Amino acid sequence: MVCLSVAILTKQGKILLARQFVEMTRMKVENHLATFPKLIGTERQHNTVETAEVRYVYQPIESLILVLVTNKHSNIVEDLETLRLFAKMVPEHCPGEVDEAAVCKNAFELLFAFDEIIACGCGYRENVSMREVQVALEMESHEEKLAKMIRQSKEREAQQEMVRKAKQISRENRSKGIGGSGGIGSMRDFADDLRSGAAQSFEVKGDLQLLVTDAAHGKALVPLALGANPGYQFKTHPNINKPAFQTDSILGLRDPTRPFPLGSAVGVLKWRMVSTDESIVPLMINCWPTQTGGNAWEVNVEYELGAAYVGKLELRNLTVTIPAPVEAVPQISPSNGTASFSKRDAAITWHVPIIDATSTSGTVEFALSGLSSADALFPINCSFTGVATLCELGITEVRSAEAGGGPLPFKYEPSLSVESYVIS
Repeated sequence: MVCLSVAILTKQGKILLARQFVEMTRMKVENHLATFPKLIGTERQHNTVETAEVRYVYQPIESLILVLVTNKHSNIVEDLETLRLFAKMVPEHCPGEVDEAAVCKNAFELLFAFDEIIACGCGYRENVSMREVQVALEMESHEEKLAKMIRQSKEREAQQEMVRKAKQISRENRSKGIGGSGGIGSMRDFADDLRSGAAQSFEVKGDLQLLVTDAAHGKALVPLALGANPGYQFKTHPNINKPAFQTDSILGLRDPTRPFPLGSAVGVLKWRMVSTDESIVPLMINCWPTQTGGNAWEVNVEYELGAAYVGKLELRNLTVTIPAPVEAVPQISPSNGTASFSKRDAAITWHVPIIDATSTSGTVEFALSGLSSADALFPINCSFTGVATLCELGITEVRSAEAGGGPLPFKYEPSLSVESYVIS
């Protein structure tokens, strides 16, 4: 079976989602899917139709239609089995009613699930069950569960400590003849202290994409230079030779006679790590607000490159966004980079173009009024990029998988970006 595309359409023929598994132009995909509604009858519930070029295998799902586009030489029994697996995955990732809004909202989750069923670049069905697809998407690990348990335990301990400290200060105030309003303030002060650097959750996700641009170099082996990487979980694509990766850290196809797809990037390796250990966070952001009287505050925000990354990691385009009242006129003094206040966004934006061994830390200070409490300064959002990976992974050579195994020309382009970095 070669599956060219899978799509979800409305019964009027509107394309909500389409995923191609072989190289096809957008016009060709749209032409195939535009032809499909004209071929099916209104009373048919589950069937196949064909044109001179392709076969459509389809099934209604509530108010929508799930359709596979395959070549005409594919095995119809395998096509129907694959269709049933796709049909099970759609409601699994669109809880509630499966309609146009639900599909659009969960489009990326559906695409990820589809990619686990059909191999990108060749269109062949993977030998996976629904449970195996779910496990692959979750990438669940014992280390992650343990990290979550540790994080939840720390959160409970912090809450208990907040209550204990508030009660203690309240008792001390009563013994001094002071009113009991200090307890709430103490809890807030303690909560603010927790904002000064403790990492509540830290997650790293990554993948290695392989792109072949020369058909003569499609049969390739990629040896990886892997570090210790404690806490990282690795998962190879189903078509990759897993024993070779586990024993020798080499990425290659299970069938060495097959080439990698030409002109289409293929995800060959994924990795994930979850931790609460702040020593492995590449960049720490701390906020220190001080009330100077009334609604006036002086605030110091600082960044610090993780000690483990000094001299090894260079970060670029750091942007820190701090909420501020619209009516505020803050006086801002950055130690490096630039900072500005936007009334339209009601935020102070601090931008640092580069962070490396020569600028491992920096601060921005500002004074403003109109804050009822330090809570108004949160959440603080942060983003940055880099040209490296936090996972210790490198590529120093690429070899031919054919007899002789000579070296092949290659280019390795690591990158780092932030999906979500929030101080709340």
